[in-house]
Amino acid sequence: MDGFKTVWAFLGLVIISIMASSSYGNGISVSCMMMYDEGGVPAVYESNECLQWVLSTASLHNRTDDCQFAQLQGLREYQEDRISCDLHLRIPLPGKNGLEEVRLGVVAVFDGHGGEEASEMASNLLFNYFYLHYVFKMYKLMVQYKGDLTMAESKSLLLEVLKEALLSTIHDIDAKFTQEALENNLVSGSTATIIVMFDGQILVANVGDSKALIFSDKIQSGQDSEAVLSVIELTKDHHPDRDDERARIEVAGGSVIVRGGT
Repeated sequence: MDGFKTVWAFLGLVIISIMASSSYGNGISVSCMMMYDEGGVPAVYESNECLQWVLSTASLHNRTDDCQFAQLQGLREYQEDRISCDLHLRIPLPGKNGLEEVRLGVVAVFDGHGGEEASEMASNLLFNYFYLHYVFKMYKLMVQYKGDLTMAESKSLLLEVLKEALLSTIHDIDAKFTQEALENNLVSGSTATIIVMFDGQILVANVGDSKALIFSDKIQSGQDSEAVLSVIELTKDHHPDRDDERARIEVAGGSVIVRGGT
């Protein structure tokens, strides 16, 4: 499905000042927060009043250290797919007694269709958008709790903040590419399968029909016990023959047409 027409370098002093502040004045400015609330991360990047965020995320890129992947180009003249991976992404986690650095693993696959523009944009923007969404959402959470969260309490809320940041990232990239596609008459699309790993937990976001599987060894009990490969499917493909997917398409004003069969 082409529904995703479009799908951190620790910034020490900058992020510390943001997270340690109990008011917008010393961290995220009121105007930048308003920009974020109204238009998400793209609005922050486009605002002349929030240029510090463009500079603060300039060093983020599609790292592939310690990641292994294989690609098959197929019949097209160029590779439409993109892979983004960073198994050592560091984010700041604030508590009322200080700041702790937390490490995440982020892996993403963007399967391009009809061109490379959508998958290219998605892979280029993923880390920057995800990082900033996390920072702004965590900052708002600290303001809500008046900076009184302990580190343990912050950790208990972290997965939910990461989930919200990931969903917002996908939404913003989709919206940005949709706008660019309309302005430049682009017809490409992309799936998006993104995995975030933290403290033994796995967060999965999926748009389209790329698939994520987790493999592990499992020891069979019995006299001739041996290790067998266990496979768990982490995603469900968004195919139009699914009732919920067909309903989503029709609510959006589209339709599902089947040719050559029933």
